[in-house]
This record gives sequence, C-alpha cells and structure tokens, in this order.
Amino acid sequence: MTDVCVVGSFMMDLIVRSPRFPIPGETVTGISLTPMPGGKGFNQAIAAARAGASTAMVGCLGDDAYGAEFREWMRREGVDAEGVATTTVAGSGTAVPIVDDSGQNAIVIVPQANLEAHADTVQASAEKITGSKCLVMQLEIPDDANVEAARIAQAAGVHVVLNPAPFRELSRDLLELVDLVVPNEHELDQLAESLGIVRGDTEETARAVRDAIAVDLVVTIGADGALVVDSEGATTHPVPDVKPINTVGAGDTFTGNLAAGLARGASLRDATERANIAATISVTRVGAAASTPTSDEVDAFIRES
Repeated sequence: MTDVCVVGSFMMDLIVRSPRFPIPGETVTGISLTPMPGGKGFNQAIAAARAGASTAMVGCLGDDAYGAEFREWMRREGVDAEGVATTTVAGSGTAVPIVDDSGQNAIVIVPQANLEAHADTVQASAEKITGSKCLVMQLEIPDDANVEAARIAQAAGVHVVLNPAPFRELSRDLLELVDLVVPNEHELDQLAESLGIVRGDTEETARAVRDAIAVDLVVTIGADGALVVDSEGATTHPVPDVKPINTVGAGDTFTGNLAAGLARGASLRDATERANIAATISVTRVGAAASTPTSDEVDAFIRES
C-alpha cells in the first residue's frame, strides 16, 4: 500500500532572481536564471517522498525534454510515476517565478500538458489512489480530474487533502468529497468570499469557512506558521525564525509533509508541527522541489533547535 498519492501538476520552473519586482512597463536587470522542476503536484510528491512516505503521482507530461527530466527526478526520488500520462498535444507545463532580494516571489504559470489531465487520466490509474492512505490535490489541473480523484478516494476510505492553489472557485461536488483543505491566508480569503462569508481576522475567517463547508482546515500563514481549525477548535503553530532565501515551493513542502504525517497516523496538530519545520528549512534554500528537506534533515533541525 502507498502512503500518499498526489494527483496534480508539473511545471518546469524558470526561476529568475531579481533585486526587486518590476513595475508595469519597467525593465529590471536580473541576477540569475535557473531551470528547476516544479509544479504544485510534483513539489508535493517530492516533499512527501523525502518525508519518508511511499508516494505515487498521477498527472500528465509532454513528450519533450522537460517531461523526460521530470520522470528522471521521480525515478531518483522513488516516486511511482506509472500513473503519469504522456501527451503529444502540448508540451510539459512551465512556470516563471521571480524571486526578489527579500526572498518573496511572484509566479506566472503556463499549464500546457497539465490541462490534458482529465477524469479519464485519473480513472486509468485509480488503483494508485485506492491503494494509498492519503490523496493530495491542487488546482493546476482541470476540475473534472480532481472531482474524479476525490470520488475514487472517498469510496475507498482514503483521506482527501485539497490545497486550493492557485485559487479558483470550488464546486460543491468537490468540497463534499474533501476531508481537509490547506490554503494560505490569501486563498482562505478568496474561499471565504466565494462562499459569501464576511471576512474577519484569519482565525475568524477560517472558523466561518469550516462551519460553512464542514471540512477541517490548516491555513499556512507564512512566517507566523500555520493555523489548524477542526472539531477541537483553533490552534496556531508558530515556526522558527529564519532568514528566507527563497519562498518558492514552501507551501508545497508543507502540504507534502503534512500528508506524509497524516498517512503515518500522526494527529493533525502533530503533522502540522513537523510540516512547519520542513517548510522553514525549505525557505533557506533555492528551488521548489529541490529545496524540500529529507526526514533526517527535519529530525536534525528539531534536535538542534
């Protein structure tokens, strides 16, 4: 049995380092350009695998050099890629993250082959989902793929985790199949707005969203850590203070580690604490998937803190 199955996206990140973000109409001289495999689904799968979870991925790649590089990464990291389809209709997804001197980022994505991942792609690899303990999804692939994945998972008693990013309005069909939603603060506000909820502070908004959709939440709140809202109430879990180099992929590192913890049987709060540490380590490194730490590195950080 697999611990974690990720149904999601692949994006080859063309990471641009720049002193600051350009304003509209302005040209800024960059510092570096670094290609690195990314995409929310791929990042989360690598994070789960490095956290020690046996991991499978379902999605779609182009028949190109980027697709071959992703497959080689998954082979090296021990991620089961049998459920990843190849299309000749479009190239592999790409993204251009711009990272400034403070470590903050802004990203433009071009999904390409990711948009060819549909319900039939998921159905063809249903055993990857039913044979797992935890399903993880995001919103960089079409809705019908996520709804089908969640339907298969729920019927098999698999825990369903949704990272609603990049945000778009969620259908009730999908929300009714989800056990846990993991947004950041901005995505939480967008979710609340889509549900007609008047926003308050982060905890008030998260409580109102949970009441509206009857689904537990873990809200990532950047340098302030994460907020858990479930049947036991709301608790904030802080993170250690570090100087960030690059925040690209930090949320994906968190989600992958959270899923790995839940698959191991950890409580939601314990899994959140460990995911916080993994995400903290990741922001001190360059890259998305490449920045996520191993389980041993998380253990070492905890011992030394």
